[in-house]
Amino acid sequence: MNSLISAYKNLIVLFTDKKEISASEFETEFLKLFKKDKSFDENFYEIIKPLFYAVEDFCSYPEIRDHDDLDENQLIEAAKATLERLNMVDDKNEIRIKQLLMELNESINTLPLLINRVVEEKLNEILPAIVKNTLSEELHALDLRGFENLGGLTSRRSRQNWKKRQNIRSNHGFQKGVLQYEIIFQMDH
Repeated sequence: MNSLISAYKNLIVLFTDKKEISASEFETEFLKLFKKDKSFDENFYEIIKPLFYAVEDFCSYPEIRDHDDLDENQLIEAAKATLERLNMVDDKNEIRIKQLLMELNESINTLPLLINRVVEEKLNEILPAIVKNTLSEELHALDLRGFENLGGLTSRRSRQNWKKRQNIRSNHGFQKGVLQYEIIFQMDH
């Protein structure tokens, strides 16, 4: 779309400001450009439509010009008005592009924060279950090996804690034993 706007703007400038082409040449080139336009953008067409009608009404021969026909000066005025509207569209598009780039930049800047928050939330959801399962498996393995095979639990306090854990397990079931062991383990360290 921008290349189309540029093409119309360049053609109008050649005719109105630079005076490099005549009104008849402008008429011919404008109609060629209009015919090539396959965008069918309704908003864009609303901007170009008045100039299209002005080009249709233009008559380069004063001797056959009717009262409804436009002369070169009137065609220049219609072209300048269209150029102003095209510039406004370009400015609006440029502003919108800048807004979109700023929004994209903000999104890029906040993305790591969002990722960290989501990861933290997910870890908070699954980590307790992982720790509980891991601890339960380790406790179960300790029970299977027995106190004599523990090697590292040689202090009196460690032996007492192990015995407490064994008693808790036998009295209250395995899950309560895990919870109690966690509390005892935290007190030891």
